[in-house]
Amino acid sequence: YQRRVHGTAPNEQNSADSKGGEQAVQYDSSGNPVSSLDQPNGVVIREASAKEINQLHTTQTEMEKKCTEVCRQKVIEHRLVMTVLDAEYQFDRKKLTFYYDATERQDFRDLVRDLYKTYRARIWMSKYNAH
Repeated sequence: YQRRVHGTAPNEQNSADSKGGEQAVQYDSSGNPVSSLDQPNGVVIREASAKEINQLHTTQTEMEKKCTEVCRQKVIEHRLVMTVLDAEYQFDRKKLTFYYDATERQDFRDLVRDLYKTYRARIWMSKYNAH
């Protein structure tokens, strides 16, 4: 995959093809992703529609908040020593990433299986780095 951002307008929302599916990416006037989390692994395939942008900012945001709360509860159930900070659905909802912080290594394989059973999406655990 190669990243291609030619022709993107400032603050334009795009749908980028990624190895795991589509992800939403917003670019600044220089053609760089606005957020460090918006690093697309593929190519820009199309501009996101107004409906998709609205969905991203309303429905998907609410779903991600609920996913974060559910994951926090499951962390307690699995007796893990970690803090779940946020959740992010990939644009096409085939992948769900949970951002967490922990002082020690955690074996969260059972947690991931449990989350998969709940959401039927690929689960990705990403450790938050404050650096």
